[in-house]
Amino acid sequence: RLSRLVNNAQTRELEFAEANKELSLLRDVLQERVEQRTEILEQQNSTLQAAARISNEVLTAPDVSTLLRKSANLISSEFGYDHAGVFLLNEKKDRALLQAASSPGGNKMLEARYEIPVDETNPVGFVAKNKVPRILFNEGADASYFNNPLLSEMRSEISLPLVSQEEVIGVLDIQSKETEAFTQGNIAIYQSLANQIALTVQNTRLIEEARINLSELELVVAEQNTSVWSEHLQQRSYGFIYTPLGVKPLRTTRVKEDAHPNAIKADIPITLRGRKIGKISMQRLARQWTKKERALLDDVASQIGLAVENARLLYETREQAHQEQLVSDVSTRLRETLDMDTVLRTAIEEMKRTFNLKEVEVRLSPDTEDEEA
Repeated sequence: RLSRLVNNAQTRELEFAEANKELSLLRDVLQERVEQRTEILEQQNSTLQAAARISNEVLTAPDVSTLLRKSANLISSEFGYDHAGVFLLNEKKDRALLQAASSPGGNKMLEARYEIPVDETNPVGFVAKNKVPRILFNEGADASYFNNPLLSEMRSEISLPLVSQEEVIGVLDIQSKETEAFTQGNIAIYQSLANQIALTVQNTRLIEEARINLSELELVVAEQNTSVWSEHLQQRSYGFIYTPLGVKPLRTTRVKEDAHPNAIKADIPITLRGRKIGKISMQRLARQWTKKERALLDDVASQIGLAVENARLLYETREQAHQEQLVSDVSTRLRETLDMDTVLRTAIEEMKRTFNLKEVEVRLSPDTEDEEA
């Protein structure tokens, strides 16, 4: 009986030892999995942070060319890849044109104005056509795509569509010298970055178009203002001069030059939307005009330009209202009778009075008789 108890105890001890061994192995496996998962999470977190930095950087780009160049360079530097290229589609959506690259080979492709068709014969065209990302490795059937002599050292490639408002506007192409540098886990983060770049491209394009339209509008308005002021000043010249005797209007368009040998002049242009419409001419003796004084005079001249423009617009508005009132009055008088002779006599009298004319003739006749006359 004692022997049986000893055997049972030894058996249980062996079972406990085996269980402890299995628990130890399981603990090691779990620890390894935790470490692997932690490493993956850290890599993803690092990738997300890099993507966020790139997004923030490209938002400050002043134009599309700078934006794409910064995107390509930042993707290479932040993620450690050997090549990044950004393609944009042409208007017909049948060609993808390389717009920016981060590698020496890519820069040579830029110089050659590299472009490829949007079809399934190449990774970039495939992605642009099908609106889906694609990962390739330089092995097996995919090896035939790695035939660019300027990127001959590349072993891995991921191409992602640049999608804005559900429309593909280009492709982001990233390549590495490492084998299998990209995984399916990269796609979500990189596609999000590609979409952000596409959205920023579209917004920057809209801003550029708005700036161009605004510049063209300002040019048109400035030319119209110049034309209007030229016509306005042909009818009447405005000017005043201050002397020790007081302020008096100028009778000519030019101010007579001061003959005093010590007179120091200051001519400040009066501008309106970048166009000169007049000037302020001042003279004094002995002392030069300081920068502060000239700056003050510039401000005064700017205010004068705005004030006289407002006055001109008010004058034209009143004139237009007066003309419309005259037309309304004439129309009212003409509608007071249905007799044709009375209508014509009334029209003549109103035109003579309105325009201060000596003679007015109104004739009703067919075109043929009028041409013969």
